[in-house]
Amino acid sequence: MDINKTAIVTAIFDIGRDKWDNFTMSYHTYLWWMRNLLYLDTNLIIYTEERFKNDIINYRKEVDPNLEKTIIIIQPLESIEGYKTFFEPLNNLMGSDDFKKQVQFDVPEMTKPLYNVVMFAKLFYILDASRKNLFDADMYVWADAGVIRNDNPELNVKWPDIQKINQLDNNKVTFFCHHSYVGVGGDDNTQKSHALSQTRFIQGGAVFVPKKCTEDVCELFKLTALDCISKGFVGSDEKIFDFVYIKNPNNYNLIKCGWREYIGLFTTNKNLEVVVSRYNENLDWVNELNYKVTIYNKNQNDINLFDCNLPNVGREGHTFFNHIVCNYDNLSGYTAFLQGKPDDHCRDIINEINNFDFKSEFKPLGVMQELTMSYESINQQVQSFSERMGFDITYPIYMVPGAQYIISKRLIHKKPKEFYIDILNSLSNDIYPQEVLDVEKTLFQIYGIYKP
Repeated sequence: MDINKTAIVTAIFDIGRDKWDNFTMSYHTYLWWMRNLLYLDTNLIIYTEERFKNDIINYRKEVDPNLEKTIIIIQPLESIEGYKTFFEPLNNLMGSDDFKKQVQFDVPEMTKPLYNVVMFAKLFYILDASRKNLFDADMYVWADAGVIRNDNPELNVKWPDIQKINQLDNNKVTFFCHHSYVGVGGDDNTQKSHALSQTRFIQGGAVFVPKKCTEDVCELFKLTALDCISKGFVGSDEKIFDFVYIKNPNNYNLIKCGWREYIGLFTTNKNLEVVVSRYNENLDWVNELNYKVTIYNKNQNDINLFDCNLPNVGREGHTFFNHIVCNYDNLSGYTAFLQGKPDDHCRDIINEINNFDFKSEFKPLGVMQELTMSYESINQQVQSFSERMGFDITYPIYMVPGAQYIISKRLIHKKPKEFYIDILNSLSNDIYPQEVLDVEKTLFQIYGIYKP
């Protein structure tokens, strides 16, 4: 099922968090983070109370001046269905001596009933938006108000991207998980232990719910949460999502990612920079590219002709990793790394760059080869290089001759800057060191891609 229109649903209410003894957070800080969500170029439905309305409108008008893509619903916390459903049973359970004796961690989901009410209400907000057919959306996306925590938020970022959403099975709810599985058993004792623990599987910051699924998943969440409470235990909304998922995993998409990485995974950032490693090649071809081009010259006789000059060491790999190291905090959303004569290894290079669809975080440019590594000496060399640089090797190895590729900033940032410094240093001592070939053979695996 294709999705044609999405709407983000979020909420912010005063539950006294600025006065807590532990896990305290001011609402000024929370609204500061919420700007990231309010600055998105998307349909946005916000459930809140009167005290936050003006701040929300002022931030939101910076990208939606007429509030054409914004619906703000003002209502008391006590009037929401999630509050009516959960507050009394949660308050009774979490205030009981028996429950307090079981609590091992001084965290809000174990000590603050109202916190759990707000967390448990997420799907009820989606249900309300769906029943009212707000924005005529066919998918509602829950996003915590403070889910994006950048101090310098970008304006008009489109999230979530429809093209990327339509790569999913949209007959299912999509959860995001720290692992590729939810490792929780179905019996009461196991679930009780999990609920009271700090073990993490499904993340609660974002959930993608096709409109056709809203009624069923909300009802299942409600029944699951109330069943846990009736049995004398409870945990965060994430734990309830875990229990919902394990009832029938085939009903859900489960995407493995780190904290809040679903933002980058479903953002289309068409900001691409082309990096060219040049020695003496004719570069007229770069004029056909539709994107910014940065040329690194490695010919010492031509240093007056170029703004960026590097020593002639380490071939194109040295150039590419030098760019990553020197621009680690300021990389474009995507970078294409090319040799000075890229069509030696990729015949249709101009079209490959200009028609890149931004759906993949890593695109090799050239003919894919599979290396079985039957030569033990090569095997040992590659293994030695990977061990020195600190990444894993699996076989067979996939590569493209010339080591040209397009890669996202997010994928580069999965490794620290120091990792790339070590690779750069290994390429910096000779014109054509052995490590040039090592990088070419292991390029995919350097970035954690083991089977493209």
